[in-house]
Amino acid sequence: MKKIYILAVALVAFAFTGTSQIIEDDMDFYDNAIDISSQSPTFDNWSGTSGTTEDGFTTDVIAIGIKSLLIGNNATSDVILQAGNQNGGQYTFSFDYYVADGATGFYGLMETNDTGTPVFTLTFYPNQGGAGVDEIRVGTGVVGTFDMPKDTWVKMTHLIDLDADTIVVLMDGVEIYNDAYGSTLFGAVDLWSVDGSCENYFDNFFLDEGILATESFDAKGFVTSMRNGQLTLSANEVIDTVAIYNMLGQEVYNSKLGATSAIINMSSYANGTYIVRASINGTVGSIKVIK
Repeated sequence: MKKIYILAVALVAFAFTGTSQIIEDDMDFYDNAIDISSQSPTFDNWSGTSGTTEDGFTTDVIAIGIKSLLIGNNATSDVILQAGNQNGGQYTFSFDYYVADGATGFYGLMETNDTGTPVFTLTFYPNQGGAGVDEIRVGTGVVGTFDMPKDTWVKMTHLIDLDADTIVVLMDGVEIYNDAYGSTLFGAVDLWSVDGSCENYFDNFFLDEGILATESFDAKGFVTSMRNGQLTLSANEVIDTVAIYNMLGQEVYNSKLGATSAIINMSSYANGTYIVRASINGTVGSIKVIK
């Protein structure tokens, strides 16, 4: 039976510092006419040299917001998403993924961003070889299959624990893989035009240091709402503490609540995305809010 997860990133204080690299990119502000590696240090291509057929470009033809990253059917596009060469720790990596009907696809998780001697930990092949089978591989061996809808967006989430050597992969919140990760390193993600039938779109990349909150946190009924700069929190049980972080990892609020609900005045805070971290009867979890 497929297992459905409720996701929340359980952060610790200063989780955004040190070697952790946060990625949150909706792809909407790039110039479609310029290769993406020339516009952002988050992206590179396989050879490390822009102006080649490996270059990737954004498009506004298919996107969740305004634009997405297209890896098309030239069989040479090969974009590297830099994940910060993480060594140990727990990470949540996600993105929205669209594979055109009848097209093939590929992305691969890599130990480091060294493309000279690349080591892949896990690779994904939607519609592998055009045969209609969506494969997950370690090396050349198939270790799992999944049923990916085509011509629609799905959310791919990867919960990587480098210390415990585990990875859980979710598609739209449903587990499709749960096994050993195979390394203590996570350095990059390869987005490659695997063949002449490839047509892949990527959007809303997100990488953060943190772990999957247990399902017991969801049972606490923790919900938030934002209106006119006022953040309302509520839960089924007493909320012990609340901390709020901006996307630079800076703690902007911390309080002991000792109540099942509270209103926090955020009217003076800058507009943007924040992480709200709550401890409820010993269970910790976090969710994003937008002001």
